[in-house]
Amino acid sequence: MDSGGAASAFALAASDDNLTEEAQESAFNSASALTELAGVQHGLYAANNLFDSSLTFHLTGLYTEDQDKDLWAHFIHSKENVRGLGLANMGASYDAQFNGVVVGSDFYKKGNATVGAALTYMDGSFSGNTEAAHTKNDVDYYGLALYGRVEQGPMTYLGDISYLHGSNDLKQHNSGSTITGSTDSDAYSIGVRAERGIGLGMGTLTPFAGLRYAHLGTDAYTDSIGVRHDSDDANVWMFPLGLRYSADIKNGIWTIRPMAEAGYVWTFGDRDGTDKVSLGGASDAFGFDIADAGSWYGRLGVQAAKGNFTYGVAYQYQHGTSVQSNTWTAAVRYHF
Repeated sequence: MDSGGAASAFALAASDDNLTEEAQESAFNSASALTELAGVQHGLYAANNLFDSSLTFHLTGLYTEDQDKDLWAHFIHSKENVRGLGLANMGASYDAQFNGVVVGSDFYKKGNATVGAALTYMDGSFSGNTEAAHTKNDVDYYGLALYGRVEQGPMTYLGDISYLHGSNDLKQHNSGSTITGSTDSDAYSIGVRAERGIGLGMGTLTPFAGLRYAHLGTDAYTDSIGVRHDSDDANVWMFPLGLRYSADIKNGIWTIRPMAEAGYVWTFGDRDGTDKVSLGGASDAFGFDIADAGSWYGRLGVQAAKGNFTYGVAYQYQHGTSVQSNTWTAAVRYHF
């Protein structure tokens, strides 16, 4: 069946299979918002933040005395509950899960400066429902980054630049029909962070502030019923502010480093966008949000160092207006 016939068949099914006007409206709106209900734009934003946060957590886990050349890996498992993220008059609601690994190396060390590079692979899955449709997205993310850390007196400065690519496979079951599509998404990001350690009790209290810019883009595509989806690129800024407390505890040949961190992240810039949908000579546009305006987070973790190896685990909870996430990480590092 050609795209014109497929679109006509869907329109007929959406009218016949849904008994109420509200359900019929949900069917048509869900088909138009395939990209957003599949979490393409928000998923790219979230996966990019997971990658960039992994770089930051690696750098903040380094101490002057162990800033050697190394190899390291972080394993990530994250779940998001998205409920009512801005989308036209309906709101986007779905569950998302990310599983991935970040592998890096601090390959340059001179004085109090460290420079490294990292690669990542993440698998993402999204699943959500509206009154008339069930939407899924299976996505693979690939990325690379350069990062660095410099200590100057009591101050420590962190920075990174990264790229992340997403390959999305979309499927929506709607009014007895199945709508499919595929699209690529790309994120370019650069971030800086400044922090200062203050001795407190047995450990160190570290206030920090940062600034991150991310350019997020999703390719236009045509779905299986012939609808063309073309959403805005976004230039997003994030401003994290928070406190971290950590301590070194000697236990025989082991050094244990418990850590607690809490903060708030403001998100601004092109936080919302417009998606233009078209079929034949007709077109329409609607607004959507990529992210909440801000979110609180708390993170607990512990590192254990013995000889050339350091192991770590951490848990983070983040809460915004529409999005809640739980993230678990495990880390291993070998320094030369």
